[in-house]
Amino acid sequence: MTSSFDAEGDITVLRAIGERAETLSQGGTSPHRPWLLVLGGGIRGIYGAAAVTQLEASALTDGIAGCVGISTGAATCAYFLSKQAALGTTFYYEECIGREFFSIRRMLFGGSGADVAFLARVMRGAVGLKQLDQKRLKASPTEFFVVVTDAKDGHGEFVDAKRAVPDSVQAIEASMAIPHFYRKPVLLGNKRYIDGGVALPLPAKEVIEQFAPTHLLVLANRPRMLVSPIWYRFINILTYPFMSPFIRESATGDGKGFIEELAYVRDSKIPHLIIWTNDRVSVFTQNKRTIRTGMAEARSHMRTLLEQAGF
Repeated sequence: MTSSFDAEGDITVLRAIGERAETLSQGGTSPHRPWLLVLGGGIRGIYGAAAVTQLEASALTDGIAGCVGISTGAATCAYFLSKQAALGTTFYYEECIGREFFSIRRMLFGGSGADVAFLARVMRGAVGLKQLDQKRLKASPTEFFVVVTDAKDGHGEFVDAKRAVPDSVQAIEASMAIPHFYRKPVLLGNKRYIDGGVALPLPAKEVIEQFAPTHLLVLANRPRMLVSPIWYRFINILTYPFMSPFIRESATGDGKGFIEELAYVRDSKIPHLIIWTNDRVSVFTQNKRTIRTGMAEARSHMRTLLEQAGF
């Protein structure tokens, strides 16, 4: 492990979340509109899921005015807003390390290497005991959007997950539909979508301009300096000839879009806090102990930040 947890920005973002949560609990109206942005990252999503679990445990869920999730971050936001955050963390070290979800062998024989439809069935309650409480999710005072990529032209879009048809899980599944690893079409209306991280891995500029937050909390689900595993880069090389131009750019590019969006946040006048993680957990880590260790570290880090903010 070559990196450690790092909080970049203004700790007052957490105080604003706390002040809003307290004001709303007393029936008041808060001048603060903190938004939460949870990025993608596959199994690295355990970091963000653990962080929001600590926010929920500190009674801060309703202190978030709006939540935007990309890819795995979409599921994290959903379980957070339905006040099932701790349940959401278990996906990463249970369902996501089983063959029902992840199988390179299945992928090599033409199937989905990462079967997001299986996770969607779990979220709908068709499999297991981890059904997302969509009724509570829709009743949340927090706005909830997921980011998706138009499979035809590569443009990123924001989808109101509470209004998605047939349900919120469909929007979450679309946001998590990893190109080439997940080969089943995901439709919203009559359009096919894929992983939101392809077009907008860090849509900070779009969130700031579209939703006008007073504060921004970003759960990056990655270290500041990120190096993809060799085997992951090898798979990208093998599938390169079959990629659409925009997917090819996302898979093999230099992260220019991410860097530009990060610079936009840093240069903005909006108080922001970006939580960078260590590199213990990778995109497709399959070791349960490693994932749970990363989870404990992420929750501890958020707990420390909340203590520094006065909670």
